[in-house]
Formats: sequence, C-alpha cells, structure tokens
Amino acid sequence: MGPVKFDDLNKVAKGVLTDDYSKAYGNEFKAKQKVDSVGAVVTTTVAIEPKKGDAVCTPATVSLKLPKPFGIGGMTIDKLEYSKGGAWKMETSLDKSLLSVDGLSMDIKSDLVNSSKISAGATFTGVKDTQLKLETFPFLQNFTFEATRIQGPATLGVKVTDSTLMAPDVGLRFNQSGVFAALSLTSGFKVIEAHGHYKLTDKLDFAVTAKQDPKKGTSGGAGVTFKYDGSTTIKAKVDNNGTIESVTKYAPSKGLSFLLAGKYGSDGKVGYGLAVNIE
Repeated sequence: MGPVKFDDLNKVAKGVLTDDYSKAYGNEFKAKQKVDSVGAVVTTTVAIEPKKGDAVCTPATVSLKLPKPFGIGGMTIDKLEYSKGGAWKMETSLDKSLLSVDGLSMDIKSDLVNSSKISAGATFTGVKDTQLKLETFPFLQNFTFEATRIQGPATLGVKVTDSTLMAPDVGLRFNQSGVFAALSLTSGFKVIEAHGHYKLTDKLDFAVTAKQDPKKGTSGGAGVTFKYDGSTTIKAKVDNNGTIESVTKYAPSKGLSFLLAGKYGSDGKVGYGLAVNIE
C-alpha cells in the first residue's frame, strides 16, 4: 500500500471522530442505483426538512458516476452533481490506460459555470513509497503541490501553494503495533494539530485530537467507536467545550443502513437526525 495524500495523514484517528456523524442534525434519505451494464452509479440524496410555510420540505441532490463516458476507456466521470441549491459540480479523472504512463493519473474539476473555478490535477506514484500531487487553477494562475513518502512505520508529508513557498505545510504520521499518531504544522507553522488512535480491542477504538490555532484558540476532543456486532456500530465523542455527540449505525443487510445521530451542546441545545442509505 502506497503513501496517503497529505490531507489524509491523520485519517485513521480523524475517522473515529468525524465519519458518520451528522453535519446538520436533520433527516436524510440517500439512495444509490447501480447500472451494471455500463458501471454507472446514480445517487439521490434528499434532505427531509420540517414544514416551514410554503417552502419546499424535501430538496434533493442528484449525483452521477459514469466510467468510460462515450466509450472512452481510461476516463471516468467521478461526479456529475446537481445540488439542492441549484449548483453544478463535475469531477473527471483519467488513468494510465489513457495516459500511457505508469503511476500517472489526472483529474479535471468544474462547476460548469465559472471558468475561473476549473482546476486540473495530476498524481504520480511511479516512485516506490512516494506520492506526488499537483493541482492548479489555470485561469487564476495558482497551484498546490504536495509530496508524501513512507519511511518505515512513518509517513512524511509536505504541502505548498504559490502563496506558501517559504513556509509550506508539513505533516507526519506514525503507525505501529496498534498505536497511531499524526502531527501537522500549517499556516506558516502557526497552526498545530495532533491526532492519536489506539485499538483497545477488536471491537473498541479510541481516538483523541488537539489543535492550537492563534486565531481560534485551543480545541480538542476524544471519541470511541464500539462495534456491537456485525450489523451495529456505536460511536460517541466529546469536545473541550463539553459538547457530546453520538451516532448509531445499523446495517441489517448489505446495501441498507440506518444512522441515528444525537447531539447535546455546551449551550444546552439538543439536536438529532436520522439518515437512511440504500445502495
């Protein structure tokens, strides 16, 4: 397995603290329809809102994934999305079967409206234990470049943009014997973020995080994931302000899952949400 991209250096621990948690604490229905003959996947996500006068209560976001569009091998439309806010998003990728270079893939992203938001990216993994990524917005003449490399049990990373050439972001992750740790220094080494993860048992994972930001102050939290059985997973976390969140995921069969999320804020406010996913 090769090195992860820079933004995923902390993923093992961060996933315990973010994956499956509700972002808006509303109700949501998501359905995926696969068309095996062409490999396409159509995803419809419906946010079910409480009735507010004459407003629409079930705005939907529709997304399409389509490999080999127009019969072009090596090309995939990873996302063609129309959101509930009326915005378009398109993400297209090209792999080595089209580019004819081992370890090279490219992607193009656009909102299909504003040419200044068109971005092009390239990822190269042709060097062992190393990943290089470049993303640029041609019409804005800016770029982001990152490199990650595996060194034994550690992965080192650096990320630089046209505005941070003299002070790039740096990161490190370490994973050995069930212990995972990640550290990143960003915004000119002013923002420090650390993550830790430990697998207590086959069913119980524990993660912590802490962040020091001169503009936002100090923040942190801890969370656990408990796999009750093959179909039920329970997660809970608390942050340094005393906000408590939990989510229970129940998957009675392949392709069907229910997520019940709850939140008790430090201000005493309570939130909850229910999501249904069908694939």
